[in-house]
Amino acid sequence: MKSSLYKQVIFDLGGVLFYWNPKEVSRLLKEKDPDFPLHIEKIIYTQTWTDLDAGILSLEEAVQQLSTCYPRQYIERFVSLSLEKLVPLEKGISLLKQVQAQKKQTFILSNISGEFFKKISLYKSLLDSFDGAVFSYEIHTVKPHKKIYQFLLDKYFLKPEECLFIDDSLANVATAQKMGIDAIVCQEHQHVHDELLRLKII
Repeated sequence: MKSSLYKQVIFDLGGVLFYWNPKEVSRLLKEKDPDFPLHIEKIIYTQTWTDLDAGILSLEEAVQQLSTCYPRQYIERFVSLSLEKLVPLEKGISLLKQVQAQKKQTFILSNISGEFFKKISLYKSLLDSFDGAVFSYEIHTVKPHKKIYQFLLDKYFLKPEECLFIDDSLANVATAQKMGIDAIVCQEHQHVHDELLRLKII
């Protein structure tokens, strides 16, 4: 087993372990229907979507609110295709298994709504392979707010300096680093792989 100062590796889900590419979903919908609104994926940056991920709004309530920005049918199609494509990423799962093979504890820290979690929960054996998880909809706060990171640390008695965090968002990584948690931005899985090797985690 390789030596490393890290005892735990914390994974984001979307963009790291599961497919999450709203821009591509929007492009696919536009390709099928020329009338489909351009850049509808920007709804994920609204307060409404944040409240959805935080479990403050249900998916139905969020769709209703977002329908003031775009016709409801387009919102529903965007959500539907996003859910359909929310499946494990082979490259991400490979990295996870390599980390777990080195006997590192693994955790999930994810912004996700209850409705989207239902899709993730279909992959029970994958979720069960983790040592713990914190989902935003359950505790009503989201990344990059410090509260959700602290919740994970406190719940599982983790030390920031012994954790490594992997996320596809620069803002989420920045908060982790401010809290003393080393982090890797996952924009390319090969980069994450190379960093895990450099850090002697895999």
